[in-house]
Amino acid sequence: MSRKKLKVKPDFVADAGAMGKEAGPPKTARRPVRGKRGSLQDMPNMPLDILLEIFNHLRPRDLLHLARTNKAFRGMLMSRTSAFLWKASRDNFEGLPDCPSYLSEPAYANLAFSPYCHNCLKPNIQTVLWEFSVRYCNACKQSLTMTDRSGDLYTKMGDTMVFSLLNHVDLWDRRCTRLFHKPQVLELVKNWDAVKSNEAAGQSFVEEQKARVKEVAEHASSCYVWGQKKAHSRQQELEEMKTERLRDVITRLRESGWGEELDIIAPRQYHALSSNAHVRQAKKLTTRIWQNIRQDMVDLMQDIKNQRLAEEYKTLLKRRLDTVFALISSHYVNPRRTRQTELRPPAVDLAHMPETRAIVTGSDDVELGQASQDALRDLLPTMIERWQAQVKAELTGLLQEHITSPPDIDPLDLAIACLHSRVYLMNPGDTPYDQALSSVAGCQKWSTRHLSVPTSIDDIREIVRTFGGDPSRSTRQEMDDRDVYLAAKIIYSAKAQIMTWDEAILCKSRICGLSWEQPSEDEIQRHKANQSTADEGADMWCCSLCAKDAGRLHAMYRIKDHLRSSHSVENPNVENGDMYLHPDADGYLPSNRMDFMEDYIHEYLHDSDDGLSDWELGIDLGFGFGWLGYDSDDF
Repeated sequence: MSRKKLKVKPDFVADAGAMGKEAGPPKTARRPVRGKRGSLQDMPNMPLDILLEIFNHLRPRDLLHLARTNKAFRGMLMSRTSAFLWKASRDNFEGLPDCPSYLSEPAYANLAFSPYCHNCLKPNIQTVLWEFSVRYCNACKQSLTMTDRSGDLYTKMGDTMVFSLLNHVDLWDRRCTRLFHKPQVLELVKNWDAVKSNEAAGQSFVEEQKARVKEVAEHASSCYVWGQKKAHSRQQELEEMKTERLRDVITRLRESGWGEELDIIAPRQYHALSSNAHVRQAKKLTTRIWQNIRQDMVDLMQDIKNQRLAEEYKTLLKRRLDTVFALISSHYVNPRRTRQTELRPPAVDLAHMPETRAIVTGSDDVELGQASQDALRDLLPTMIERWQAQVKAELTGLLQEHITSPPDIDPLDLAIACLHSRVYLMNPGDTPYDQALSSVAGCQKWSTRHLSVPTSIDDIREIVRTFGGDPSRSTRQEMDDRDVYLAAKIIYSAKAQIMTWDEAILCKSRICGLSWEQPSEDEIQRHKANQSTADEGADMWCCSLCAKDAGRLHAMYRIKDHLRSSHSVENPNVENGDMYLHPDADGYLPSNRMDFMEDYIHEYLHDSDDGLSDWELGIDLGFGFGWLGYDSDDF
């Protein structure tokens, strides 16, 4: 039973108003709308000629919307006699193919301009399957289509396969799959069942179906071309709108006093500004929108300015640091560079010291002035001495965790004092100075963080004993003075290789199962001769007169060429101090020892029945391993 409405008497209403009380239910605020409400409500009652004139200027989507508003418009626009209205509407779109014979004008307009799924009405479906005259969402497309891998498509209708009587969509996936429309397949089978008993009718049906497939395919091809042109045109339109919005933002920012900064970023097409989400929109910039985004734009311009100033400051620091590195390099070559000078701190370590940082950041010159250079040059000896003392203390502490030495012997001098390095990642730092320094140096300062005592320290002790030394007391110099050579022999191999004690340690770190034999005096002399040749070919020779890349870590013949061409030294040699073998050469095996190890790999690993890989047996020919004081360029 419906409720009765309460009737309010006029005098009661008047009395309520006089008492300051509201009469009747409270009024709800209407949602504001653009334009005048109800201005089109009399449109169906307009004269026909006026309506036709209006319809001639509408687009197909507008006609579709009107046809769905009321029965009057629907009856009028869906009539066959109104086809000229749809055609006139289509003429507003350049290049749109004419309506095909197998579709009505409203159906064609709905297919081309209504972005809804034809099965479930899901919105914003932009892909049109022109061969099937439908738009489908992904779910409906999956359920209402089938691929050419279905066996039903390979049955025959007369002398013709089913799939050749149907339109398809090429997916262009890895299998070049063809997609067929299930409703069309079912309709084709149904129509064929109706005529297949009559041979003439069946033949006529097949011919008509082939003609229809050809017509649909040709029209679909034209529609795809139009769709691509339409999408391209729309993209250009959006880009023009974005460009116009960018120009408006730039104009308003100039009015706000950011003209100088805008002129600086103009050669880069205002990239930092144009990529902003507020600017990169295809919407007209109104006064209201600008008021909403103005503060964000001002903050963005301030960030752009701060970043530019920071980059300019880092560029300034780089120029000053280049001068610092050149100054340190010239200091190191006067007097000449030697193996011992390689143990001095690299330029990046000296640049990290507070004295250098204060001079570089405190200078008022674009370049590092002469006064600043002189001040730094006077500080270098003290800084170098402090660095060497600090490094020695760190290395001693690292070794003393694993090695015990007598009080009268420095643990760094022991023959068993070996380290290996680990890979570590570079950190450019957080401050502008650290970032500029990392860019100029290309490396970080020296540190013991990537050094460790090898786990094979017991094997190293055993080798020192084998070569006649005392692991707890023998120093590196004492082992060299012994001038002992032994022949290493690998298990399962008849070959042997003569080695010094330090070469034996390097081989032992890579090969298990070595046995040692005493070589003859002739074999030792041949080995020494070969060793001299191997040293000359090693890419570990350095020029004593400069620290340029062309004069560092090359074979001897290349360093000699460098000395002749760059320093006019006609007869360069080691005896005159023109070149030297880098200390890192002690941490690498000569080529003949590397060949010995490769023989081990081929004869043992690849010929054994164990089937173990190089990795599983711990064979790494590039393993870095060295003695303290002769480990890396960082010293």
